[in-house]
Amino acid sequence: MNKTAEVDYKIQENFLDEEEFKFMQDQFLGAYFPWYYQSNVVEYKGDNDYYFTHQMYVNLQWNNDRQLIQPLLDALNINALIRIKANLYPRSDKLITHKYHIDTEYTHTSSLLYINTNNGFTILEDGTKIKSVANRLLTIDGSKKHCSTNCTDKTARVNIGVNYF
Repeated sequence: MNKTAEVDYKIQENFLDEEEFKFMQDQFLGAYFPWYYQSNVVEYKGDNDYYFTHQMYVNLQWNNDRQLIQPLLDALNINALIRIKANLYPRSDKLITHKYHIDTEYTHTSSLLYINTNNGFTILEDGTKIKSVANRLLTIDGSKKHCSTNCTDKTARVNIGVNYF
């Protein structure tokens, strides 16, 4: 992992096989994938930045999307899953940086697969900005602060977050 001012992270380009990634991308960006409105990105008083999510694995339960993301699961070194969530941040005229957050209080691995290329990014607690590039995987400790943005150049910014041991 890269080490920058106490923040470890790893970036892997073209993480999934091109054909497998294209299938996933077509599904997540398609007209029939169900997205669910969330009134704030980070549960924080005064945060009114909305986005859409799709929980695929939470509270030790799968919904019907496991087959869709199986190539991602196969490519990660997972001992135990915590959560899998897809995120869709709608485009706006202004780039919005959301509040910093952690995924859980305890140390674990958090991998973020970017579904589309756009001018949004993920910001690590030391200020490092990781650009959203299709089929790029960012891996960090999910107990460390990080934040997201929307985008201004595409209709939406989409990624899949996997939290695991």
